[in-house]
Amino acid sequence: MMSMERSSDWLLDALEDLDVARILAREGKYARSCFHAHEAAEKAVKALLIRLAGRYEVIHSVEELLRIAKERIDIPEELFGSASRLDAFYIPPRYPNVWPSGPSYVHFREEHAASAIESATLIVDLVKRRLGVEHQHRGAGSAR
Repeated sequence: MMSMERSSDWLLDALEDLDVARILAREGKYARSCFHAHEAAEKAVKALLIRLAGRYEVIHSVEELLRIAKERIDIPEELFGSASRLDAFYIPPRYPNVWPSGPSYVHFREEHAASAIESATLIVDLVKRRLGVEHQHRGAGSAR
């Protein structure tokens, strides 16, 4: 069992990943932005599971992690669609063998990153509310 205080560490890392996703999107690095948006949501839900159960499952599907959390608390159904969209960004942005040709990054556009960031933000915001976190993250990407 993990210390429940570690949930805040996981949430802070999630917020940092969300900041990084936004920075990468602004710089036109859409594939990596999508991946970091996925990471933000995954870490946020793991933070929630640590707080709820003292542990999390070692899986990377945001949708599956939300289903596990739903066994303990109410999760709005619309977040499962966001989670499913994010799960599509776990492997394809990073590995060229997923695609018939070309490096992985050429297959991602601004709209992919915008959708991923929006989906991750919805999930991270839910976790922040459930954990009673109101402050904004001031990580490396926040001092603009």
